[in-house]
Amino acid sequence: MSSVETRLQELGLELPPPLPAPRSRMKRVAQTGSLLYLSGNGPFRGTELIYAGKVGSDLTLEEGRAAAQLTALNMVRVLLEEGFDLDRIRWVKALGMVSSDPSFYEHAAVVNGFSETIVDLFGEERGLHARSACGMASMPWNMAVEIEAICEIL
Repeated sequence: MSSVETRLQELGLELPPPLPAPRSRMKRVAQTGSLLYLSGNGPFRGTELIYAGKVGSDLTLEEGRAAAQLTALNMVRVLLEEGFDLDRIRWVKALGMVSSDPSFYEHAAVVNGFSETIVDLFGEERGLHARSACGMASMPWNMAVEIEAICEIL
């Protein structure tokens, strides 16, 4: 068991069930050299979208943060499913996109749910990452949050 999986247990977190196969011709993770590019992921539990709608009108800031945390857990699940050793992963960059009401401006606070989860699981040395957060008018499948990331294999 990796230190990340041990940390999951210590924090009382659970990885969601595996995601269904992609609906289009794409990879969930593309590798070039030691870099991993993780495709956009959202707040699903298996096939079920857990957080849908716009943060600031349909969902609260806290629900948006929970959606970002679930997205982080899905991304960890993807890395495991693809056979990567979590103890050799360093998070480099994340782009967090929040489906939000036009008057909502706390996108960074929503995406903190992702970043804090990654740092809690991987530690500061391997989990702290550069990040952008922005609002979107709409998202695929009405997801509240979508996040993509770049990781490095150490």
